[in-house]
Amino acid sequence: MAGVVGYLVQPEDTLWKIAKKYYTTVERIYEVNPELTGEPEAGTWLLLVKQAGELPPMPGAAM
Repeated sequence: MAGVVGYLVQPEDTLWKIAKKYYTTVERIYEVNPELTGEPEAGTWLLLVKQAGELPPMPGAAM
């Protein structure tokens, strides 16, 4: 289901884990958080736009 949420980055988070959990992509996270320049630190607030449909592919996975 599509939607917009705010997310507080946790210590063990990576953009990939966040993207997978919220049905979005790392690229989309960067698009809606232009101040982001790399992996966010714990305590960083992110705006996430959930996307309906399939999960994004795993990095390095054959398509």
